[in-house]
Amino acid sequence: IATAADFMNLSFAVADIALEESDETVKLQFNTMNLPVSIRPYVIERQSVVTMTFIRELLKETDYCNFAIETRIADDDYAAELSKILGIEVIAGAATDGLLFPAQVLGKPLPKSDPITLQYCLKQCESLSKQQLFKQPWSQKVRNTVIDNIGAEQKIDEISARLSVTERTLRRRLNEEGTSFRELYTDIRLAIAHELLQTTGQNVETVSWRVGYAEPASFVRAFSKKYDLRPSEVRNSRI
Repeated sequence: IATAADFMNLSFAVADIALEESDETVKLQFNTMNLPVSIRPYVIERQSVVTMTFIRELLKETDYCNFAIETRIADDDYAAELSKILGIEVIAGAATDGLLFPAQVLGKPLPKSDPITLQYCLKQCESLSKQQLFKQPWSQKVRNTVIDNIGAEQKIDEISARLSVTERTLRRRLNEEGTSFRELYTDIRLAIAHELLQTTGQNVETVSWRVGYAEPASFVRAFSKKYDLRPSEVRNSRI
């Protein structure tokens, strides 16, 4: 959890996370207060699904009866529907949003832990984090603009117009940050596609359409080149 919080800037997480501990219970808070009210339910749902997916993968347990999501949304029907999706209790009308679980879980060894792999990954994350901080101004603006309309095919002239700069200026700014529109656009689409395949169970054709690919075959080629795995392999791995 500490590692996830340290490198949150490398993810597509929208809500910040914070850990609140007591003797018996831990709460992983999802901070959505700085977001528009209209999108908070979506962010809570997304954060809850992603978090539980990671926890199930890390702990490899079969019983999560002591886990629960708390949400500010005071709608019992909404909580019941979200509970069906997550497979854990959802408590409506809470003071904050987040995941509750027993404190003893924090002390459990992770079945897949490997100190050598951990150190390698931490070094990679630290390196990428420094690059992200350097790139943030224009690269992040492009990411945010692309994500707003991820289901449509987007071109640099459209993005530059939405950012109120010329196409030439945007290309130059991205080049100064060591990247390009094509690289950013491809990475964003494929990263979101990877997450959808892992967490939603949607088929490859649907995912390719949702991230703006008109032809599934083009999506499969791009995805396989980036991840060295076919989209179907990533989707099947969650079953």
